[in-house]
Amino acid sequence: MEVWFWISLTSLIYVYFGYLGFLKLISIVKKVRNCDTAVYNNCLPIISVIVAAYNEEKSIGRRVKNLLEQDYPEDKLEIIVASDGSTDRTVEIAKQFEKYGVKILDFKQNRGRAAVHNDAARVAKGEIFIFTDAETEFEKDFVKNIIKMYSNKKYGVGAGELLFRSRESFGESESFYWKMEKKLRYYEYKLGILPFASGACFSIRKELYEQIPLHSDIDNILPLRAIQKGYKVFYCKDAVAYEYTVSNTKQLFRKRYRTALRSMTDILSELPNLVKKRKWGVIFVLFSHRLLRWWSSFLFPILFLLNLKLLNKNLAYQITFACQMIFYICGLLGFLQKIIKLPGPISKISNVTYSFILANIAFIWAIFSWLAGKKIFVYKT
Repeated sequence: MEVWFWISLTSLIYVYFGYLGFLKLISIVKKVRNCDTAVYNNCLPIISVIVAAYNEEKSIGRRVKNLLEQDYPEDKLEIIVASDGSTDRTVEIAKQFEKYGVKILDFKQNRGRAAVHNDAARVAKGEIFIFTDAETEFEKDFVKNIIKMYSNKKYGVGAGELLFRSRESFGESESFYWKMEKKLRYYEYKLGILPFASGACFSIRKELYEQIPLHSDIDNILPLRAIQKGYKVFYCKDAVAYEYTVSNTKQLFRKRYRTALRSMTDILSELPNLVKKRKWGVIFVLFSHRLLRWWSSFLFPILFLLNLKLLNKNLAYQITFACQMIFYICGLLGFLQKIIKLPGPISKISNVTYSFILANIAFIWAIFSWLAGKKIFVYKT
């Protein structure tokens, strides 16, 4: 029993602290530097920006204006709004920008984002595709900065620096999570083993775009396929994009569940090919960064029950149990936030703890769904 307790505790420490520390250490030891990039000389590539939208009448106008304001030559920038069977005024509003050269793809059926991306990519004329969401906002130099990365032929896929904005205090918990996530991605990028790219500001060379399965996401599967072809994935901190965090527990649970289920399905489907190509560094990242994080969710209840059984063994187990109780009490306070008003610092800690627990419950649910063979084709943001 004691052995299993320490295995569970050590595994959780590795997933949430040790892995990041290991990446930092390796980057220092190897003294790595990022691949050099150059500036395109009077020959900027044609870029296609694709916005997949479903019932986005509140944000689509603002999104298109933001893209039209990009510091990039108009004749080199193609903007495509692809409506996934919208039933509101999304298409009507988007069509107001056709006079500025914006292309509208009005798909009548709600088939899911993957189908829309596939169809939009077929008609896009750009040498490089940028995929984004209706609620995302780019800094004016986003396109110009992210394109610089493609001057290095080693890079086939990549994303910019995605920052979250919070509408409410609960959303700050997602910002906290994302800060930790970006640290991991930054060191993975420096080591040349990054296999992820944010979907809200995702880019890829046209020749590397493949029609993806309808249950997949471009940011899950296309980086892995590009890696199999010998390309690397970049993380461009100079290309800044903004997106809003979730605003309630229901949205958080859905997002974590959907992300885990679709990512798990895509990763495990591509894993055999990565093994054949001997991409051991990338495989290590996929296990440490994603798969172990999701599956370690089962260790939290196991650790609690084992600790309860070992409580009278010695002082060490009493201390670990007290720490767990404090953790779950903070989560409970976060759950009761709408009923109990808490002081600022306690409120923030409670929200972060509650959202962390909720995310791990979503991961467990996603694993059971994956084992049952469930796939998500259409989802509403």
